[in-house]
Amino acid sequence: MAAVSYLRDGHMNIIAQIQTESNGDQKIFNKHLTCKGKYDAKLDCTYDAHMRCVGKGNLLTTLIMG
Repeated sequence: MAAVSYLRDGHMNIIAQIQTESNGDQKIFNKHLTCKGKYDAKLDCTYDAHMRCVGKGNLLTTLIMG
């Protein structure tokens, strides 16, 4: 089972949720629970919803605004 953490705005509204797997992989979902991307911990690469590599490292939060 994945651990879930939430990103909130200044008014404490949930704007996204991040699910973290035991192997370090993460997925980010917007407030409507649409998957916006994933982070592959083994490859150290972040992918958008279309599985295109958007950069090295964990850049998941940058996908929420786009």
